[in-house]
Amino acid sequence: EFDSRAHTQMLFAMMFASVAVATAAAGIFAAIAKRREIMQPTKLEQRHASFRKQLSVSNPKARHSERGPTRAITVSKLLDLLEAFQDFIQTRTAYYLVPNIILPLTKSGRMSYAELAGPSSLDYFISHFWGTSFSHFVETVQKHAKGTGSEDWRSLSYWICFISNNQWRVEEEVGNGDWRKSSFYLALQDRGCKATCM
Repeated sequence: EFDSRAHTQMLFAMMFASVAVATAAAGIFAAIAKRREIMQPTKLEQRHASFRKQLSVSNPKARHSERGPTRAITVSKLLDLLEAFQDFIQTRTAYYLVPNIILPLTKSGRMSYAELAGPSSLDYFISHFWGTSFSHFVETVQKHAKGTGSEDWRSLSYWICFISNNQWRVEEEVGNGDWRKSSFYLALQDRGCKATCM
């Protein structure tokens, strides 16, 4: 004998189960989509990867070097860094640049940016305030380099603490407590250092 009440209850149970399964499936698909979205590199991370490739072409054998005067960077390479990230940096300072650009770029090799980009022996030592706009800082370095009268001003090398020091090993860079072993002192005392720029 047919029981319409039992049949109705069974249909409601099946519909409820179908809705529950569909809701669970939708939730799973949403979670998968969200995870894929989260796992997608940000625009800044994409720029890191692109610029890292560019650097690997210009300096294919990036390696650690002795701290001090041989970890300067040319004006040309400083301008390349600014140009590559200008839209992210805007008017920001080294306080933004180091954690958001320098550290991610140098993470795999745990080296200084100068070592990654290709270090040079210093011509000038720069003492500066990290709170200055990075674009203004680079413009100032460029003006100084042009003002030296050197025809090849782009190849002049500057020792800049957040570029020349290995930001992964700051304690070592400051000499592990002995200022005479610090990268700052070693660069300043080098015979190749023509002047300090402030």
